[in-house]
This record gives sequence, C-alpha cells and structure tokens, in this order.
Amino acid sequence: MTEYLLDAVDALTKPTQTKVVQWITVDGVEKTIATPVHHESLLDQLEAAIRGVMDGTAGGNASTSSTRSLLNADALYQFVLIENAIREWCRLGGVATKKHPAGNLRAWYVARLAHHDLDDTWHIAQLEAWARTIRGIVNPARVMEITTACPTCGADTWTDADGTVYRHPVRVEYREGPEDDVLRHARGMCRACDMVWLGGHALRALRWQIDEPETKASTA
Repeated sequence: MTEYLLDAVDALTKPTQTKVVQWITVDGVEKTIATPVHHESLLDQLEAAIRGVMDGTAGGNASTSSTRSLLNADALYQFVLIENAIREWCRLGGVATKKHPAGNLRAWYVARLAHHDLDDTWHIAQLEAWARTIRGIVNPARVMEITTACPTCGADTWTDADGTVYRHPVRVEYREGPEDDVLRHARGMCRACDMVWLGGHALRALRWQIDEPETKASTA
C-alpha cells in the first residue's frame, strides 16, 4: 500500500517530463525527433493556472495582457480546497506546515510512513481524484465532431434535453499530450444512442467503422 501512496503523492508534487514527437525533413528524408517537454508538478500547475500564467498560456491558448490578470475561479477554488485539506491532514498527523501544499503533502507522507498499520486506501483515492481534477483544469479536453452518421445507430442528428435538434451526434474528446496518452484516455460518444468508445483500440475501431462505407463506395 505504501508504494501506491507514494505514487499518488509524487503525481501531485513532482515535476514530469514528456516527449513531443515531430516529423522533420533532412536532405529530403523524413525523420522523427523527440523533443523533451518539462512540466511543473500538478500542484504548481494548478497554482499557476489561477491567473492563467502557466507557461505563458491560459487554458491552452496564448494569454494577452488583458487576460493574464483574470482569475480562474475554478482553479482558485480547487487550490484552496486541496491546500486546506492537506493542512488538515498535517494537523491530524502532528506535522508542521509551511506555505506551499506540495511541501506539506510530502512532509505528511514522510510522517505517515511511521504508521505501517494504517489503511491508506481513502487517502490514495483522494489524491488520485485531485490529480484528475487538476489535469482537467490545466489541460481541458478538446472536442472533435465526427461529421458522418453514427456507425452504431445510423443517426446523423441528435436532440438535447430542451428538444433542440443538432447535426453530428458523434464526438471525440481528448487531451493534448504524447500520442499514446492521447489515444489511451480519449473518449468517443454518440449523443443519439449513448454508444461510448473508450481508449485507443475502441477509437481505432470507430475510425474503421466510419471509413469502411466510404471505402466501399469509392471502390464500387
């Protein structure tokens, strides 16, 4: 259980590095290069997102001087919520707190190691939930609408709760990142029949189902 708790703490408090793969042409030959991208810890990213200053961007778009000063209310609310919860954990564990929640959380974890008989299931679930929430704020999902009919139900329109009819019921939600992670965590859904495609395998199947009729039509 201890290693899972450490993984959950690390996910919130340690910087990470990912690689962005790009195609380049050298002497007429296409090659791939992997550029390392460094990311602050999730708690640091959340704090930076409060004023939209993370990497000079806000919500994935370039900030202007007029928008950098605007508060992200959701980021602020979550930061205060998490910060207060960590301080309470420290208080209950007899751990002195400092200014930043990341340091406080790591101090709490070190103190927690002395209590091998305690069940950390709840704490791990809470830490993982915070990580998901932060990722949703600093890297919001992007949406791609599929302009063909749903391959499962055949619908090319859908109706919302107010009875308004819209076209293109199938949409795919994804978050930017390494290609493997994008597919692994992407989600497709038909708003007409509620069919869901989760992960890379399912989304590749969706792509094949959409392309197959077009391929047959073009070769007929």
